[in-house]
Amino acid sequence: MQINHSLALKQGMMEGVKAYTTMQGQIEVMDILMKDPHDFICPLTGQLFEDPVTLETGQTFEREAIGEWFDQGNRTCSVTGKTLACSTVPLTNSILKYVIVSQYNFRFESCNKILEEEISLLFCLF
Repeated sequence: MQINHSLALKQGMMEGVKAYTTMQGQIEVMDILMKDPHDFICPLTGQLFEDPVTLETGQTFEREAIGEWFDQGNRTCSVTGKTLACSTVPLTNSILKYVIVSQYNFRFESCNKILEEEISLLFCLF
């Protein structure tokens, strides 16, 4: 039996391209998964919410950040500029906190799965 080395080389190269394309696609998906949705970011800190609280204006802030805002004598919503009837820090927005935690758990599991697939693919190439 004669082996067509040229054909075998082409097929091997195509497999490498497929693996690269698949890995590139997975990396792009991971990049999207790792980005913080704008709605999960405190407008005062620019950071992901850990303990979100929602004011009467409907705007959500990180508890510590809005507490400091009030401690500085501010009695308005920093986003809308509306005067607040109540200047005490509200209770945690438990639903939003749950959504954020759930979203990040999903992202973590998805990224782990992609990484496991990439690692197994890399071991197959060697």
